[in-house]
Amino acid sequence: MAADAGISGAFRKGQMRMGQRKGLRQQGYFALLFAAYYCIIAVQTGYFSLTLSRQGLSEGDIGRVAVVTSTASLLAPPLWGWLCDRRQINRGLFILGAVVAPLSFYAMQHTGSFGGAAVWGGVFYAFCICLQSVPAGWIAALNAEGRQISYSGTRAFGSLSFAFVSVLLGSVVDRFGTGCLPAFLTVFGVLLFAVTIRLPAQPAIRERHRKAAFLPALTELLHNRPYVILLLCSILYGIPSGIFFTYFPVYFAQLGGTDRQLGIAMFVLAVVEVPVMLFYAALEKKIPIRWLVLLSILGYGVKGICVSLAADPGWAIACLVLQIFGLALSVPACQSFIASCTPAAYASTAQTCAVSVCGIGMIAANMLGAWLVTVVDLRAVFYVTSYFSFAGALIFLLGVCLPERKKNENMFQRFKR
Repeated sequence: MAADAGISGAFRKGQMRMGQRKGLRQQGYFALLFAAYYCIIAVQTGYFSLTLSRQGLSEGDIGRVAVVTSTASLLAPPLWGWLCDRRQINRGLFILGAVVAPLSFYAMQHTGSFGGAAVWGGVFYAFCICLQSVPAGWIAALNAEGRQISYSGTRAFGSLSFAFVSVLLGSVVDRFGTGCLPAFLTVFGVLLFAVTIRLPAQPAIRERHRKAAFLPALTELLHNRPYVILLLCSILYGIPSGIFFTYFPVYFAQLGGTDRQLGIAMFVLAVVEVPVMLFYAALEKKIPIRWLVLLSILGYGVKGICVSLAADPGWAIACLVLQIFGLALSVPACQSFIASCTPAAYASTAQTCAVSVCGIGMIAANMLGAWLVTVVDLRAVFYVTSYFSFAGALIFLLGVCLPERKKNENMFQRFKR
């Protein structure tokens, strides 16, 4: 009997070691997924609007193209999330994105018209850029099945690759122009394909949820008060975020920045995210998630105001360090907050819907920006739109942080009695 117990114990320990090795391997593949995918995001962030500007589009036309791409960002993510929850097509989406990225960007560069740029830009966003939120639900669903994959830890590799690729792109584009970007996107697409095929499938939803259509799933999520408040706030902080990603490269060029310096700017923007992502789990143990989300919402506004005060490219680059309190903190904090307050069965739908609703803020930002650039300069556009983020922070403070604090205090008082 003792021998049998020893064999059984050894077998269980062996299974645990195999499970840990499998978890580490899967975490490594997700890190590589982010690294490959954010090479594509580096092209979009640094050179999408700059490419349009060098094709002769005005600042107003760039804003109108951004309205189209923001609309794609609104509609595509919840569709992808719902399909991932129902059909587990996560891998297929990234493979499709790897193929579409260079083709759509090349077509956008050579269309020669505003309409063509808007159409191909929308395709580029819908099938490539709008996949950013898919790994969040994917990882949340795997973790609900007992895996231990760190979203923030793997996402940090995306920021790291974004940073170093931005420097490379800055040097190459400075010498050869933006015409070389589709070639880079082809290389990045091949890397993304090679990694994606090694990832585990998203676990299938339990049978009782399988027949649920998108609208019933969305209805359940919209009855979740903290989630809905976060959605509202994401619209508000999406406005300064949208203005930044649409107009910063053009604004940076107006300050006298070169393509090489823009690459350095994008490096700083991303590399400051890495320590936040890597140590986010430790940070969450010391500070409640809701307060981290609040701080990240404030960060978008503070960064926007500081960028609006920049007098030269060097100052603008220095302001990007404030990304630590904006996107760097927002990405893991919002993912963790959503995972903690929504059902695991709707993991991808909840995550992608949150990103999609942020797209409403992007649409509002670009519609507002397309009009504001006709009456004020870009410096004023950055300044004015930053206050939407502060409004979002106030709503989140009053709607989530303070009520939750009061609820915890009441529970503590009942426990003492």
